[in-house]
Amino acid sequence: MLNIYKRLKTSNPVVSELFSKTLTIGFVTFFSKLIILIIPYLLEPQSYNIFNKNYYSLSLVIILSGFGFEFSYQRGNISFYRLILLVTGNIIVTQFILIAAGVLNFDVLNFLLITIASLISVLISIAGFTLLFKKSLKGYVMMSLLFHSFVIVTYLVL
Repeated sequence: MLNIYKRLKTSNPVVSELFSKTLTIGFVTFFSKLIILIIPYLLEPQSYNIFNKNYYSLSLVIILSGFGFEFSYQRGNISFYRLILLVTGNIIVTQFILIAAGVLNFDVLNFLLITIASLISVLISIAGFTLLFKKSLKGYVMMSLLFHSFVIVTYLVL
């Protein structure tokens, strides 16, 4: 692997830069998922089952409610305040759909916690995408680490 990197580095600077950026983004993605591989060994079986349910429920809400806002914020003329309102509305609608489908159980406290956690997660994700769109790889790596740290802490709290 290192030999391939050395050959790419010396052969073409454009390919070298693309390879190093792709490698950096790949490592960020890998390390963000590494904690999910470690958690089963740190928790008891019952705690892990609760964590796993919360992890996939919150992930589903975050993915469905934040879908497309990264691109629309970059391409459209949306103010940050309007973005927050749109994302919050989308999170609430997504939760009601998941409750109606039987994926989530309705509990007022849980509903509020998931709404707040999803809002913060989606906004951090949009900020990370914005930094990547503006070609700030260092900012993207830092925002990704912040995002994944926040998500893991949120999963453990919920």
